[in-house]
Amino acid sequence: MDIDVFISHHTSSSLPIVEAIASRLEGAGIRCWYAPRDTEGSYAGTIARAIASCKVFLLILNKSSSESPHVLNEIDLATKRLTKGEDFSIIPFHIANDGISDDAQYYLGRLHWIDATTPPMDKHIDALCARIAKHLGRQPAVQGNAQKPDVVIGYHPLTSLWFAETITRRLEKAGIRCWYANRNGEPLTADKLSQAAASCRVFLLILNKPALESPVVRSQIRTVSSRQLQGENVSAIAFHIADDIMAADVQPHLSWIQWIDAAPPPADMQIDALCKTVRQYLAGRG
Repeated sequence: MDIDVFISHHTSSSLPIVEAIASRLEGAGIRCWYAPRDTEGSYAGTIARAIASCKVFLLILNKSSSESPHVLNEIDLATKRLTKGEDFSIIPFHIANDGISDDAQYYLGRLHWIDATTPPMDKHIDALCARIAKHLGRQPAVQGNAQKPDVVIGYHPLTSLWFAETITRRLEKAGIRCWYANRNGEPLTADKLSQAAASCRVFLLILNKPALESPVVRSQIRTVSSRQLQGENVSAIAFHIADDIMAADVQPHLSWIQWIDAAPPPADMQIDALCKTVRQYLAGRG
């Protein structure tokens, strides 16, 4: 495993905060791991390997996480790495004044906590991401100064969100920054849409009939097409996922986009091939 940040948390009480932090960090090329998103195979074994390989152990700390046997097991594994003198950090991110268990206090009492118990949460997440980036020797992953995305994904949320999320996870594990509309519930504005499509290096269209009928997706296609006509270094890929449109009917209108036919619904192997193509484009070999 090649992981920068392991995020330990209590899912039902703090998952939206976890997703917001991971989105911010992964947008800056910092690889994150958290359950249940990234678990594969043996749950306990996968977690143990992730903690053993990460550079930062980030604990989303509240009463529920401090009392969770699973979280306490994760803290125990992390503190054992510290006692061995490894180049490794544990960061407790305290999100609620709802009491911390004695068991958690035992492990965490001598560590510096980031107090995020007062609003606004975004300010605290900025400070947290800046601290993590500094430890890793990276550029700060601050919302107001986010790096440009490598890949912008055009898609129809109601019919292909799973594809956008799955492809993003695969690419961001390789340090490739991705952007798609309404990620983690973030409100979509015309400025964000325009800036993303105008600055990415690869535009990935998750292609089905609803996507082609979407005003948002059509706007992205126009922006990227205009950039190509102006000679900018931007690549475009259409990942055709459904038989609700025929390639022969649509492809002539999207002739400037590399076409990957993945209908009927693609298996992991096809998504892996897509991600390989994206990586080749970003490396200048597409």
